[in-house]
Amino acid sequence: TGNDSCGRTVTAGGRVLGITGTGSTIARAIDRAYQGVAGIDFEQSYFRKDIGFRAVKTT
Repeated sequence: TGNDSCGRTVTAGGRVLGITGTGSTIARAIDRAYQGVAGIDFEQSYFRKDIGFRAVKTT
């Protein structure tokens, strides 16, 4: 991770960050986490699509 010539943060790969969503319900927290994910983009990025899956199944 570093800065490019325009001062933007760039990554060289690997696991680079975590997103946390909070809310009054688990469903709202999950929604906010995915909203955070949607605001991040870089070449060859990917994210887990099972955020909160276990918590929703047990409630």
